[in-house]
Amino acid sequence: MQRELSEQSMAWPDKTMSLIRQRQLEACEERLATLPAFGVFQGCTDANAEELWRVTYEAQEQLAAPRLHTQRELEEQVMARLPVELLLLPIHEYELLGRAMLNPERTPLMDWHECAPAESLVRRLLCVCQIEEDDTISLRVAPEVSAAIYRIASDPVHIRLREQVSAFYLTVMAALNVYGAMWADEAEAYLRESVLTGTAANDRLAVQRMLKTAFDYVYDADGRMVLLHPGVADPQAMLPFLCKVKLADFAVEDDEEEIPQMLISDTERTATVMVAGVLEDALRPDLNVWMAAEDLRVMAKQGVSLETMREVLASQLEQRPTAVMLAALQLMRAEIPAWICLPQARKLVQ
Repeated sequence: MQRELSEQSMAWPDKTMSLIRQRQLEACEERLATLPAFGVFQGCTDANAEELWRVTYEAQEQLAAPRLHTQRELEEQVMARLPVELLLLPIHEYELLGRAMLNPERTPLMDWHECAPAESLVRRLLCVCQIEEDDTISLRVAPEVSAAIYRIASDPVHIRLREQVSAFYLTVMAALNVYGAMWADEAEAYLRESVLTGTAANDRLAVQRMLKTAFDYVYDADGRMVLLHPGVADPQAMLPFLCKVKLADFAVEDDEEEIPQMLISDTERTATVMVAGVLEDALRPDLNVWMAAEDLRVMAKQGVSLETMREVLASQLEQRPTAVMLAALQLMRAEIPAWICLPQARKLVQ
C-alpha cells in the first residue's frame, strides 16, 4: 500500500506502527464505500462497464489512449489473467478470497485489517464490495469466478508455486525487519528469477502489482519504488542510506502459522515478550498488549531515544509507568539493533 501521509511532523505517540496502519486502513475503508456495487459477472453491462474499468489496477497501469470497454471484454480479461493473478495474490488477499468463496452469498469482513485486501480484490475484478444496512462491509464472488479459481487452485504446479510465493513474502518481511527499507527492483528480480517461471515471470506488471499490494512503499525523487517495513515513520530519512539487500540470505520456508511481523531475531522476540508481559493489565482498554509491545520494538528499530520511548509507553498506560516497565523498556532499547537503512546503523556496518 502506498504511503500517502507524511508522519515526520507528528509526535511519536501519534506515529507508531499501529497508528500508521490505522490511518491507512481508515482511508482504505472510505475508498471501499466509493467502489461500484456491481461486478463483471454481477450486474455489469456495456452501459456501466467503463465505470467498473476505471477502478481497476489495469486502468492505473496502462498508458495507452483511453477507449470504451464492453462487459464481454472485461469478462474475458478477468478470465485470461486469472491464473497469474491468483498465483501472485498477497497472502492476506488469497486467504480472504478463499473465505469469500466458501460463503457465496456474502462474506462480512472480520475486522478492519481486511479492508485493504478487500479493496484490492475489487480492483482486480474478482469480488464485489457491498456496504450493508448496519454499515458492515461484505464481499461477494461470482460463481463463474469461483469455478475458475477452483480449477486453477487444484493444479499441483499452482500449489507448489503458491507456496514459493508465500515464502517470498515472508522472506521480504524478514529482510525489511533488518534493513527497514529496500529497493523494490531487488525484490522483483529475486521473485522473477528464484520463484516464478514461464508466463508469470515474464509478466512484469503482475509482479509489480504484487509488490504494491503486499508491502508498504514510496517512490524516491527519481521515481524508483522503495519497499518499507510497515512501521517506518519517516521514509524520506532512509532513502539516502538504502543499500543492496541479498534476499537469499533471508529465505524462509512458507509457514501459514508464522506471523510475518514476528520474523525477528530471538533477542528481539525475547525483549518484545518481556515488555508485553509487564504491560499486561496496565494498558488503556482500547490497546492490545502485543500491538503496544510491537510499537515499542519498532521504535527501537528506528533508533528512537529511550526518553521518547518512555513518553510513548506512558501514553499507552492507564497509570504511571512502574520501575519494572521502565527497566524492561531500557533493556529493549539497548538490545534491539537499529535498521541498517538508518544513518546511525550504516556507520556500524560500513
